[in-house]
Amino acid sequence: MTKRLFIAVEIDPRVKAALAVKSAETKNLGAKPVSEECFHITLAFLGDTDEERIADVASSVEAATGGLRKFEVRLRGVALMSREARVIYTEAESGGCLEDLAKRLSDELSARGIEKDKKPFRAHVTLGRLRRGATAEVREYVREARFSETFTAEFVTVFESILTPKGPIYEPLATFKLM
Repeated sequence: MTKRLFIAVEIDPRVKAALAVKSAETKNLGAKPVSEECFHITLAFLGDTDEERIADVASSVEAATGGLRKFEVRLRGVALMSREARVIYTEAESGGCLEDLAKRLSDELSARGIEKDKKPFRAHVTLGRLRRGATAEVREYVREARFSETFTAEFVTVFESILTPKGPIYEPLATFKLM
């Protein structure tokens, strides 16, 4: 049996509430907004993973986060991702901490023979997904939209993503606290 897994930095509830307000704006543009409980910063997407490997995934996260201190993350701006411009997101800045953590995590996963998505790491939080590419209205919204929030990254979690017709449900499987 497999579970669809990803590893992410959790976001402070106060910031999730602010993200939900910004995400709701994307609905008027024809996007499917991300629900408040689903906001996170993905460090690694593993996809379908054998249940027997979940302990190895958790060990990878524990090793990657061991000794790391909490750090500040600033979410800023609104942008479009990909050539098809179907993802509306806000950028996550951390002075390189997120990038370093993603690299450490990638190394630990590789050392245990655990495959992850090959896409390069991009620190962001998805606000909404467009069914079709970005229209002129969407591009104007992105140019004009403002967003800025800061939080302390304290937790890295292994999540199971359960896909449902109403949207994904993210079930935490293992959480690790930064020092």
